[in-house]
Amino acid sequence: MQHHLNRLKNLNAGASHAIAGQAAQSGAAVMKKDETIADGQGFVVDYEAVSQANEDSFTAETDALGGFLCVADGCGGGGSRRYEKLAYRTEAYYAARIAVDCARAWAAPFHGIPLPADEREARPHAEHLADDLRRRLGEFQTLHREDAPSHILVNRLNRPLPTTLCTALIDARDTGSLSAVFFWAGDSRGYVLSPTGLRQCTADHLSGRLDAMENLYQDARLSNLVSADGNFTLDCFGLTLPKPCVVLTATDGAFGYLPTPMEFELLLLQTLRKSASLHSWQMRLQNALKRVAGDDGTLALACYGVQTFAQLQAFFAPRRAQLQADFVTPVRRRRQNPAFARSLWEEYRKDYQLCEEGRHADWRL
Repeated sequence: MQHHLNRLKNLNAGASHAIAGQAAQSGAAVMKKDETIADGQGFVVDYEAVSQANEDSFTAETDALGGFLCVADGCGGGGSRRYEKLAYRTEAYYAARIAVDCARAWAAPFHGIPLPADEREARPHAEHLADDLRRRLGEFQTLHREDAPSHILVNRLNRPLPTTLCTALIDARDTGSLSAVFFWAGDSRGYVLSPTGLRQCTADHLSGRLDAMENLYQDARLSNLVSADGNFTLDCFGLTLPKPCVVLTATDGAFGYLPTPMEFELLLLQTLRKSASLHSWQMRLQNALKRVAGDDGTLALACYGVQTFAQLQAFFAPRRAQLQADFVTPVRRRRQNPAFARSLWEEYRKDYQLCEEGRHADWRL
């Protein structure tokens, strides 16, 4: 059992799997400070709301062929069951780490091979991962059933070992384009960032089917999340887009404390513009997000289709200027006008949010 626990801890209490050959550590990935960027190079931003109590987890491994990014957000916070024999860590803490560990093992065989081309092809892989999650979470629950005598209801959530999960599989072998397929449950998200803007590639599993703007202002209950009771599903969506681009996965602590979804994209692009290297971008982004966040937050990203950091900045500079002028600055000037902000969001979301029609299309097109 001790070996099993060390394996779980290594996924977030100090280390993750490599991103482009660099060790990504909790709080700050170790990155080279030169401006050369290898295909697939990136970083992880990972911060905690309470010291030594981070209930997010992550794993990431990317290179020129592709790879995967994964984040999880254990649900329940300080009110979930605590394991007396496991340093009083919460169910949320262990659920996120078990989920990430499962996803890492499940994703490894996809490296360097074509990804599912549509939802029909992806569905068996989603069910395979879901079965692995049910088995591993169930085994943990059975093993430690007597270690956590109390169970407190928090945010209307009463599920054993609950966590969100979002995994991005990446196929980057084509020199001009990239394919990504996202598998998720809950409200952790997958994105792609291209010179035409940020696109949310996952749909939050929330009661009431709120959009990304409404979700910032309403405390909606999660309608689907990974848990040991097995009563969950994994959704899937993929797309192919031209390089250069950036693939991201993030927990809600990274995007949920900004006033609009447009502000999240601008924060990514503003910190990119002000940085001198990937490491500098990571530090600026982490500091900016941590200042506004009220929760643990994790964001993992990988860059494709550029050779230098200056080139990455140049590709995204026009989009940053357009976004700020057309969507962000006007809303900031009219902070007391929610209707105006909503009208600009309706325009922005046309290219930002996953549409139902696209979910069933051929993702290679």
